[in-house]
Amino acid sequence: MPGLNGLLGMGANALATFQRALAVTGQNLSNVNTPGYSRQEIVLAEGIPEDAIPGQLGTGVVATQIRRSIDTFVEAQLLTSRERLGQFSASQNALTQIQTVFADSNDQGIAASLNDFFQAWQDVATNPADLTSRTVLLSKADVVAKRLNQAATQLSAHRNSLDGQILRGIADINTLAGQIADLNGKIKLAEVSGQQANDLRDQRGRYLNDLAELVDISTLEESDGQVSVFVGVGQVLVTQQTAFRLAGVADITNIRRSGFFLRCRSSSSASARSPSRCRSWNSSSTTQPAPSRPRSPNSLRVRTPSVRKRICVCGPACCSNRT
Repeated sequence: MPGLNGLLGMGANALATFQRALAVTGQNLSNVNTPGYSRQEIVLAEGIPEDAIPGQLGTGVVATQIRRSIDTFVEAQLLTSRERLGQFSASQNALTQIQTVFADSNDQGIAASLNDFFQAWQDVATNPADLTSRTVLLSKADVVAKRLNQAATQLSAHRNSLDGQILRGIADINTLAGQIADLNGKIKLAEVSGQQANDLRDQRGRYLNDLAELVDISTLEESDGQVSVFVGVGQVLVTQQTAFRLAGVADITNIRRSGFFLRCRSSSSASARSPSRCRSWNSSSTTQPAPSRPRSPNSLRVRTPSVRKRICVCGPACCSNRT
């Protein structure tokens, strides 16, 4: 039979274990409204028994780990949903701005002006000698010209605004990539020492969801807890504790429309790579490609409303070559 000290020790150990369980419960309650927080639970197990007569005697209860209650399938579906949300939100914002340019729903836009213009032509065709009809036609033509010029000016302003959004999106992507790489190192350090980096994993999950709203991504978790992030068709954005940076440059294939495509740089150096290594056309040719050429597999779309904005990501092999 265990002695009195053994019984008291077993009781003290049980109280300490359930005190940890209450701390975990308090953590869950205090973070019930925290975005990205995953509920945690403490795993209890029997203590190592002691040999005795007529058989082994238990030594109480122990806490083996504090684990996150997550469903990896649901997490993957959530990441995909955030990608689609980012895409549709960007399209909605851009199309809403463009809709105000044409104002066709109020019968005051280009379509209404064109209808009046062609109606004036019909009046002139019916009565060519009527000076009033000809004057009205010239007036309607002037209105159409002004409406088209005004729409062109507004669309150009919207394009410049979208280009600015792209540059801000690039900055956000680079920031999130750096934060994910930093968390990779912290998670690895914590879990190698036998701890569960639950809160760090939740924080990294929030950054991944935010990144998915900006650009298409896929992830792969390594055995040491670090996650690699790929964009586009498998180009590396984050690997272990290294993050590659994206940079926006003018797209010479779309220079008349002030388009942009992006190329990447390693976060370990501020020097730009050779442009010929990352262009979306054949790097061995200096000739500008025709606009109808297919998009390079190294280019990807950033979460931006403009369909002519691309990102070109070359991965660590390409980005390691410096000019």
